[in-house]
Amino acid sequence: MRGLAVRHTGVVRLIATDVDGTIVTSDRGVTTRTAAAVTAARASGVLVALVTGRPLRWLTQVVDDLGGVDALVIANGAITYRLPSGFVDGTEQLLDRRTIPTEDVIVWAVRLRGAVPGIAFGLERPGGFGAEPGYEPAVGTPGVAGFSIASLPDRVPSTSRHARTTASEEIATCSDMIP
Repeated sequence: MRGLAVRHTGVVRLIATDVDGTIVTSDRGVTTRTAAAVTAARASGVLVALVTGRPLRWLTQVVDDLGGVDALVIANGAITYRLPSGFVDGTEQLLDRRTIPTEDVIVWAVRLRGAVPGIAFGLERPGGFGAEPGYEPAVGTPGVAGFSIASLPDRVPSTSRHARTTASEEIATCSDMIP
C-alpha cells in the first residue's frame, strides 16, 4: 500500500489468514502451492491460524488438505481452537467460545416470525448445524439436523443464526429485530 510505512522489527511468528478466496479456491479446494506454503511456514516455526466466519464442520477438510494448522478462529470470532497436532482429530483444544444465549435466539425468532410469514430458521450450534422444516440450507451444508426454535433446550447456545424465507433468500440484516 502506498504511503504506508512498514517497519519490520523481527521474525514472523504467526500467519493469520482468511479462508474463502485466500486459502480456499472458489471450488472449495486448496491448491498444492498453498498447502506447500503453509507446510513450509509451519516447518520453520511460524504458527498458522485460519480466521473465518465458517463453522468447524466446514474446515476439517481444509485443515487436512493444508497438512494442518495451529489454530482456528471460526464462526466470525465466536470460537477459537488450538490444534496441538495440527489437525481436527479430537485433540483440538477449545480456547474460547462466545455463544448467543438461547433466550436471545428465541426472542429473535419470535420477532422475525411475527414480521415475516413463512420464515424458517437454522442455527449453528456446538454440535453442528440444525434447521427447522422449511429451511433450505446452503448447498453443501453437511450435517444438518432437524430442530424447532420453540423446543430449544435452555442450555443449547448457538454461534450463529440464520433465517430464510426461500432457499435463495437469506435474511442477512434484521438488526432492529435482533437482541
